[in-house]
Amino acid sequence: MLDKLTRIFPRGGEKKLLNHVAISLEGGGQEELYINNESELYERKGKLIQEILAMQIKLKIPIVSLFILSNRLLAPGFSIQIQNSLKVLQGLDLDFIQKHQIKVSPIGKWYELPGKAVEEMKMLIEETKDYDKFFLNLCIYYDGKDEILDACKMIARRVAKQMLTPEELTKETISDNLYSSNFLPPDIIIINDSLKLTNFLLWDSGHSDIILTKLSWPEFNGGKFKEIVKKWK
Repeated sequence: MLDKLTRIFPRGGEKKLLNHVAISLEGGGQEELYINNESELYERKGKLIQEILAMQIKLKIPIVSLFILSNRLLAPGFSIQIQNSLKVLQGLDLDFIQKHQIKVSPIGKWYELPGKAVEEMKMLIEETKDYDKFFLNLCIYYDGKDEILDACKMIARRVAKQMLTPEELTKETISDNLYSSNFLPPDIIIINDSLKLTNFLLWDSGHSDIILTKLSWPEFNGGKFKEIVKKWK
């Protein structure tokens, strides 16, 4: 049971259809208590992502977004961290993805990662580009503040070229220039390993239920995911 689970910003009114769930699996410092080997840690995260993906299909949730790699990891040993993080992508079952027509999309500055990581991601994008039954968004080398900043830069360039005036700017203008612009905002954001949003989908979280599990992500699993969804409904 999720006796530690806390909900903030609770939804009100009538029951809603669940379209989008976002989950943070970005380590917050407790993960080393469970696994000391970083390569093994990423293998475990890859298996967890596949487990969540299977539950997404079972619960018929159209969109799931997973925060799996922050850009805060740019530090000594970063190339090794990226090499190990590839095991996350390798943990995905392509046959399962193809069977259920799941479109996989990266969110963030993944294209700035070392070449092998970029190629792995491009392969997933290409192989799933025509699917539209379910959607899996992977926040890789991602930061919510950077997402908003980059949206503002894109808008500023349009203003500089006189394609847009400051008076024409709206909230929708910013939303349309976010990394996540093609998707509905999440109904639920599940935060593991932290008691704060950790820069996860900052703009899109305004009307989301924020679920703080008070668990480290290695303690999270498909069963807990299902339990949270059932409680939300």
